[in-house]
Amino acid sequence: MESMTPADMRAVLDGGSDGFGMGGNWISILLLFALFNGGFGYGGTRGNVATTEDLASGFNFNALQGKTNDILAAVNNNNQVLGNAICQLGYKSLEQTAALSNQMASCCCDLKTAIHAEGEATRNMIQQDKIEALQQQISALQLNQALCGVVRYPTATTYGAGFNPFFGGYACGCQNSI
Repeated sequence: MESMTPADMRAVLDGGSDGFGMGGNWISILLLFALFNGGFGYGGTRGNVATTEDLASGFNFNALQGKTNDILAAVNNNNQVLGNAICQLGYKSLEQTAALSNQMASCCCDLKTAIHAEGEATRNMIQQDKIEALQQQISALQLNQALCGVVRYPTATTYGAGFNPFFGGYACGCQNSI
């Protein structure tokens, strides 16, 4: 059946008087209602009830729709499990990063303390060496001052020129007697 045009509707609604004072309009309204509603609920487009083919197709569609819903539920469940796993991985990663950060801070602090202690030991050793060197210089200066004015005689001859009283009076190969 083809759809009605506005001219067709006007022709139906402009009917004559039917005795109820509406001029046949109530029949037209009922007729339009029947046309647009599929014949008062009987038959739809074919004008008859659903066939076994229609029922089987409906059941198959419902089964497919159920399977599709099951697949969607499984996918959603997998996505939720995956999201939880990623979240747990993130938390574990943060915990390990915090532990590593604490370990690095402890190592850095220990290293700084060791370097400081080594520097102090080196500084003390240098100071001690400097003190010992200064004490040796003071001792040498004190000895020089104590010996100041004391005549020193040579204990060995080297390129001697002239007479040496420490060698028995021998000079130039001649023996002098005293």
